[in-house]
Amino acid sequence: LLGGVYLRTSDFDRAVIHYSNAIKIFESLGIEKRIAGILSNIGGVYFFTGDYPKALESNQRALTINEKYGNKQWMLSNLGNIGALYFELSDYERALDYFHKALTLSNEIEFKYGAMNAHGNIGSVYSINNDNEKALEHMNKFLQMALESGDAYSQANGYLNIGVIDMKMLKFSEAHDNLKKSLLTAEPTQSMETIATINYNLGVWHLSAPDEIQTLLEYEPLAKYENVIHYLQTSIRICEELNLQNVLQDCYHKLS
Repeated sequence: LLGGVYLRTSDFDRAVIHYSNAIKIFESLGIEKRIAGILSNIGGVYFFTGDYPKALESNQRALTINEKYGNKQWMLSNLGNIGALYFELSDYERALDYFHKALTLSNEIEFKYGAMNAHGNIGSVYSINNDNEKALEHMNKFLQMALESGDAYSQANGYLNIGVIDMKMLKFSEAHDNLKKSLLTAEPTQSMETIATINYNLGVWHLSAPDEIQTLLEYEPLAKYENVIHYLQTSIRICEELNLQNVLQDCYHKLS
């Protein structure tokens, strides 16, 4: 309980201390099953603070306990967390392995939201590895499940990710369509981080798409750089408000 209180107040060192004390208590009582959840919480603290090796260790220990007791919902959480950690560590082969395990388990327990997220995560790995056809396959499945569930936030991210992959494949008309759908879907959700990322990618689209494509889509050729600046400056304004440094740096790089 105290660990959770300190976590919510961002006192991460004390959160870990109290979570660790709770583990010792449950170990002394022989209640191993409860330890898995606490280890997952500790893993969350380490993930948030960027200590990925310790986060991995905690989630692996939690996964082992959850597997022992057949707690499949918590196993799914651990698998997704471990995959995300390997992704952050640029170990994409292991990330893909754990995301596929998460997909298999989600389908086994008929948890559609878990399967949707697994498809999105798998698509992200394939995208970063430039395996664009497989990335599109999984991102389209992610989007379809988001549309079926009515989850507007996930729909916006689905359109966004597909639009980015389209641009990598030089499919600029399709990319434009998906990025515009993403923006229209994201704006009512007020998910400003997503909206900042969409605006950045629309700026990149105007910078990258051939003039004949932009003309076909009824953009004035002479307004090309005005559109680039408009979208990038919109993204910059949001990024500065939210302190989104990664996207902010990308925006300034493109403007330069």
